[in-house]
Amino acid sequence: MVNKSLDKPIVSEKEAIQFYSRIGTRGTSPVINQADLDETDMRSMVKGGIIGGSVVFFAGAILWWTSKGEK
Repeated sequence: MVNKSLDKPIVSEKEAIQFYSRIGTRGTSPVINQADLDETDMRSMVKGGIIGGSVVFFAGAILWWTSKGEK
Protein backbone atom coordinates (compact mmCIF):
# COMPACT_ATOMS: atom_id res chain seq x y z
CA MET A 1 0.00 0.00 0.00
CA VAL A 2 2.83 2.41 0.82
CA ASN A 3 4.62 1.81 -2.48
CA LYS A 4 1.37 2.29 -4.37
CA SER A 5 0.68 5.61 -2.62
CA LEU A 6 4.24 6.78 -3.40
CA ASP A 7 4.00 5.71 -7.07
CA LYS A 8 6.79 3.16 -6.60
CA PRO A 9 6.85 -0.34 -8.06
CA ILE A 10 4.87 -2.87 -6.09
CA VAL A 11 7.09 -5.74 -4.90
CA SER A 12 5.67 -9.12 -4.05
CA GLU A 13 6.69 -11.03 -0.95
CA LYS A 14 8.54 -13.57 -3.09
CA GLU A 15 10.54 -10.81 -4.86
CA ALA A 16 11.44 -9.23 -1.50
CA ILE A 17 12.64 -12.57 -0.11
CA GLN A 18 14.74 -13.19 -3.25
CA PHE A 19 16.29 -9.72 -2.94
CA TYR A 20 17.31 -10.23 0.68
CA SER A 21 18.50 -13.78 -0.08
CA ARG A 22 20.85 -12.40 -2.79
CA ILE A 23 22.17 -9.80 -0.37
CA GLY A 24 22.72 -12.51 2.24
CA THR A 25 24.76 -14.64 -0.16
CA ARG A 26 27.01 -11.65 -0.89
CA GLY A 27 27.57 -11.18 2.82
CA THR A 28 26.62 -7.50 2.77
CA SER A 29 23.92 -5.42 4.35
CA PRO A 30 21.28 -3.47 2.40
CA VAL A 31 22.22 -0.46 4.54
CA ILE A 32 25.07 1.64 3.15
CA ASN A 33 27.85 1.94 5.71
CA GLN A 34 31.32 3.51 5.86
CA ALA A 35 33.02 0.43 4.36
CA ASP A 36 30.74 0.68 1.30
CA LEU A 37 31.56 4.37 0.91
CA ASP A 38 35.30 3.69 1.27
CA GLU A 39 35.11 0.98 -1.40
CA THR A 40 33.25 3.34 -3.75
CA ASP A 41 35.85 6.06 -3.17
CA MET A 42 38.71 3.64 -3.89
CA ARG A 43 37.06 2.41 -7.09
CA SER A 44 36.55 6.01 -8.21
CA MET A 45 40.19 6.88 -7.54
CA VAL A 46 41.41 3.84 -9.46
CA LYS A 47 39.14 4.60 -12.42
CA GLY A 48 40.24 8.25 -12.40
CA GLY A 49 43.90 7.25 -12.33
CA ILE A 50 43.48 4.83 -15.21
CA ILE A 51 41.50 7.31 -17.31
CA GLY A 52 43.90 10.17 -16.53
CA GLY A 53 46.95 8.05 -17.32
CA SER A 54 45.38 6.90 -20.58
CA VAL A 55 44.60 10.45 -21.65
CA VAL A 56 48.14 11.63 -20.87
CA PHE A 57 49.65 8.62 -22.68
CA PHE A 58 47.59 9.11 -25.83
CA ALA A 59 48.13 12.88 -25.85
CA GLY A 60 51.89 12.30 -25.53
CA ALA A 61 51.81 9.63 -28.25
CA ILE A 62 49.94 11.95 -30.61
CA LEU A 63 52.38 14.80 -29.93
CA TRP A 64 55.36 12.49 -30.46
CA TRP A 65 53.90 11.06 -33.67
CA THR A 66 53.03 14.47 -35.16
CA SER A 67 56.38 16.06 -34.22
CA LYS A 68 58.71 13.26 -35.38
CA GLY A 69 58.26 14.22 -39.05
CA GLU A 70 59.42 17.83 -38.51
CA LYS A 71 63.14 16.98 -38.19
